[in-house]
Amino acid sequence: MELVSLISLAVVITFLGLLELLYSGLVLKPERLRSVLRKQGIRGPSPSLLLGNISEIRKSQSTTAKASSTNEPPVFHNCAATLFPFFEQWRKQYGPVFVFSLGNTQILYVSRADVVREISTCSSLEFGKPSYQRKELGSLLGQGILTSNGKVWAHQRKIIAPELYGDKVKVTSFTPYILFTRKKSRCIRYLLQRWSDRSNLGLQGMMSLIIESTTVLLNSWKSRIDKEGGVADIKIDEGMRSFSGDVISRACFGSNYSEGAEIFSRLRALQEAMSKKSLSTGIPGMRYIPTKNNREAWALEKDVRSLILEIVKERKETAHEKDLLQIVLESAKTSNLGQDAMDRFIVDNCKNIYLAGYETTAVSATWCLMLLAANQEWQDRVRAEVLEVCGSGCLPDADMLRKMKQVSQLLVFHYKIY
Repeated sequence: MELVSLISLAVVITFLGLLELLYSGLVLKPERLRSVLRKQGIRGPSPSLLLGNISEIRKSQSTTAKASSTNEPPVFHNCAATLFPFFEQWRKQYGPVFVFSLGNTQILYVSRADVVREISTCSSLEFGKPSYQRKELGSLLGQGILTSNGKVWAHQRKIIAPELYGDKVKVTSFTPYILFTRKKSRCIRYLLQRWSDRSNLGLQGMMSLIIESTTVLLNSWKSRIDKEGGVADIKIDEGMRSFSGDVISRACFGSNYSEGAEIFSRLRALQEAMSKKSLSTGIPGMRYIPTKNNREAWALEKDVRSLILEIVKERKETAHEKDLLQIVLESAKTSNLGQDAMDRFIVDNCKNIYLAGYETTAVSATWCLMLLAANQEWQDRVRAEVLEVCGSGCLPDADMLRKMKQVSQLLVFHYKIY
């Protein structure tokens, strides 16, 4: 009888402890954070238990989707208000700085230019990176240099650092990729630049690689236009993704290009799978439940890891050129990491290079083309300069690129507004 009473008491204490833990994590901790922000004049929509503001976000998106369901072209270019109507509504209601919740995760929205500038230039290690990003997007981002904090980040930086010292970053034919990826990670930018300096391809080889990929893309568009009678509606974003993926896979994996293309294909599928569950970010326990999206993400993560490690195994047995993967491998070999930690370091940073070099470049190039299409004067100026420097029918080389002042100005201007 006494044993039964003790067991019952233990169960009750455990249950109460669990309730206290849940109450603290789901109610007290978020409210404590929001209270600190309220004292600074920062407010926002009231969150509900477990879901936060997810219901309001879905309702706002649904209302906007119904209102814009017609096939007529938009009469304004404020795409942010169409894609994120809830931000527009909350910004008008609470000002340029407010807090909202995705599940149990509190997110600070900032649209004041001076504050954004201060945040983007802050180099303090105390500022860090959001922990939910690593937890909720671990399958995609892992614990690479883009997402890690504290000792983990310092350890990875120490491993990669020997590859980053030495010559300062120089302007080469890889500059557009450096330019578009620099805001993602200084270390990724330096790795890309370091590779362009050390690669067996050299400057002209890199130019040939980019030109070859560009030619394939333009020929595919031209072929489609010819088939459709001289006029065709082309969604260029997929084409730019294909082009960017082709270039970065060759840069990353060199002679293992075909395997690299397969890895990037799986990573792209993983990115799409993760985006489907973006609104479940912050809901306690959701990333552990074997839902359809979670199972798909887990399977793709396993595939990507296996493919990368298969190439790594092959690299250890034979000599290869100095591509990005080889540089990451050499950096990992000089560390004191164990085998599991070394494998995770290689896989996660390959994913980070993909996101920094592939996705950002594709989106940036698409945005740049859209701006050119909307500004005929700049389009004419850039076209005239290219024809003047390259001549009729000539493909650009590294020397020609340096002479294209208008193109360089366009890229710098586009980077600033992007």
